[in-house]
Amino acid sequence: MPLLATCWIAGIFLGIATEQPGRVWPAAMALSLATLFALLGSALRARLWLLPLGLLCGMAGFGIGPLPQRPTPPGLYRVEADVMAVRMREADQRALLELREAEALVSERPAELRGSRVVVTFPRAAWIPPGGRVRALVRLRPPTVFHNRTPHPAWPIELTPAATGRSVADSPPEVLAVPWLAGALASARTALRNGITESLPDDVEGLVIALVLGDGGATEEHQRAIMRDAGMAHVLAVSGMHVAVVALFLVGAFRRLFVRLDVLRPDRWSALLGIPGVLLYGELSGGSASGHRAAFTACLALGVAAVGRKPAPMPLMGGACVAIACLDPRVCVSPGFVLSVVATAAILTAPSHRDARFPELMTAWSITCRTTLATAPITLWCFSGIPILGLLANLLVAPLGSGLLLALGNVHAVLSAVCPPLANLTATPLAILCRALVHATSMYSSPGWGLGLPPLSLGEGLCVGVAVVA
Repeated sequence: MPLLATCWIAGIFLGIATEQPGRVWPAAMALSLATLFALLGSALRARLWLLPLGLLCGMAGFGIGPLPQRPTPPGLYRVEADVMAVRMREADQRALLELREAEALVSERPAELRGSRVVVTFPRAAWIPPGGRVRALVRLRPPTVFHNRTPHPAWPIELTPAATGRSVADSPPEVLAVPWLAGALASARTALRNGITESLPDDVEGLVIALVLGDGGATEEHQRAIMRDAGMAHVLAVSGMHVAVVALFLVGAFRRLFVRLDVLRPDRWSALLGIPGVLLYGELSGGSASGHRAAFTACLALGVAAVGRKPAPMPLMGGACVAIACLDPRVCVSPGFVLSVVATAAILTAPSHRDARFPELMTAWSITCRTTLATAPITLWCFSGIPILGLLANLLVAPLGSGLLLALGNVHAVLSAVCPPLANLTATPLAILCRALVHATSMYSSPGWGLGLPPLSLGEGLCVGVAVVA
């Protein structure tokens, strides 16, 4: 499964990167042959079937091709759209919309925009529920695209929206329909955000919102810069660690309850009931690409455990990646998704250090080095540098943010929304931990070693990639 998932996603990535037109019939034929090879290979127990099977999966992914985004003429539009995602900022909020209808009221040359994705800025007070459908009066323009010359190929631009714009201030958006689950999640996110904002100081609330709800834009600019330059930006994004903590808590709580109730097979029932909880947390925490990947993987693992089998980490991660790539091929060119997959694979394939003198320390150091090396080509490609001191920061400081601070932040968020008086008990220690995290991280970000490197040429990038794989 890991090999097939890699070939499938690599095929989609290359098809989008080279802007190949979609080929439905060749992709379907390749997928059919891949299924046939899988059945024959399973019957004959021949591992060599993996080679043609992987090749066919890559061809099937390559045949998907890019999902075209038509250029949008600037002008005033009345749009009806599905809300894909919402990100709150200090003064406003940005929503990713998939257009159902778009009527040009004032435009130089009206265009057909149905099915396009646009990013629209709304006032902070407007209610834009993710998963709902809205109608709004917006002013759109083509997205800003930079054309600086660079020696290395550009990252695929499939995630670039067809247009960006703002809603007209005197015409608030109209919410047409909201599924009950999407409405409940939006209300819960609003309650958690308001509780955090009202109970914590200004310099701390942004960090806690990023940890709990996945809104990295809520943090102050200098805090984001500190975390980024120290190689700790993953702490502010919902990733596998966040989902794992929530999954372990849910399954452990259910298991204790079923043991007390003397329920038969409490392990299986607790794993089964943990699946909807993990899925809800994945959506509640922002629904990012890395969060979806981690939530899908955790749900597959819990499903396997619920039927009495032992989960195998790598095949489960491969299955989750294939499922996500089938649902939305655009995710395959998201840097966050690719970094999450590569880093998780590096962690899962790490060797054991049980015979070392300090096994826990050696395991942590090994995982830190492996993830830094594995993600180095992507980090150089997208962010022009590798924070060298990030090795020490992730070893010494990251456990504070991904462990204690994450757990305390989620507890405080729930208490602030459900019972505000009790939230005062956790507000002070949470504020102290957040300030300690920022101060400790700043010591590793200030030298700036390894940052601001010139872009690599294609040959240099291939050399770095080969060295990293080796």
